[in-house]
Amino acid sequence: NRAIVLHDEDFIRIANCEKKAKELTLAEIKELDIGNNITFDEGLTYPYRKQGYTITTLEDVLKNFPDTNLSIDIKYHNIDFANRVAEIVLDHEATNRVIVGSFHSKIVAHIRNNFPDIATIFSRREVYKMLFMFKFGLIKFYKPKDKILCLPEYANEAKPEQQRKASFQGIRIVTKKLVDAIHKHGIPIFVWTINRKDNMLRLISWGVDGIVTDYPDRLVDAMQEMGISKKPATIAKKKTTKAKSKPKTKKKTAKKPKSVSKKTTQKAAKTKKKVKSKKK
Repeated sequence: NRAIVLHDEDFIRIANCEKKAKELTLAEIKELDIGNNITFDEGLTYPYRKQGYTITTLEDVLKNFPDTNLSIDIKYHNIDFANRVAEIVLDHEATNRVIVGSFHSKIVAHIRNNFPDIATIFSRREVYKMLFMFKFGLIKFYKPKDKILCLPEYANEAKPEQQRKASFQGIRIVTKKLVDAIHKHGIPIFVWTINRKDNMLRLISWGVDGIVTDYPDRLVDAMQEMGISKKPATIAKKKTTKAKSKPKTKKKTAKKPKSVSKKTTQKAAKTKKKVKSKKK
């Protein structure tokens, strides 16, 4: 029941191993050479073969990268495993730099309901609900359950970003109007998977809060061109302390003059006459 960092459910693409992760022990997984299939020249060379690159655990990532913001996608549809992932995040006190999501809506709902300190990414169910309300002008009535919205730019997940040439990409999902509407709810929006710099620049100009890419160097260049710092902000909201109530100050009220009797006014009049007579 160990949580490892792996995109696919098996190791075919990275290590030519057909077995799924859940079929192997951690020791067996560590023996796989995940640099085996990495090439940058269409198979002429494989510079990372037999260089000691192996799969790592979630615990190791959180421990060795304490200042890095992470988006964790729970691939394994199992409540016990989701609990394990959440416990690892809590054990490493990483709730201020980790967001958790899953394609399985029940997993997201479980994390949201049972681990409220962990920020969750919109589940598919919540995305559909939000987009429906946006489409029909009801977005102002939408009450978000999750903390981060993560969407492809287009509905065709095989071609999620705008292409240079016309091609079937399905419906455009992310627009400037949608970004503005989501921000009114205080929800950050991340867009995936954006690999072209011109698309990165456009989305940044629209005000998106995050971009998922296979080319982080291009994103860094785009951010610098737009004058954005590389230093990431913390994901979770900081706890706010209640402002101390100011001490109540008594309002000064003008004292009402005391009523004066006729006798005192007569005495005052006599003294004035005596004073005048002495001056003469």
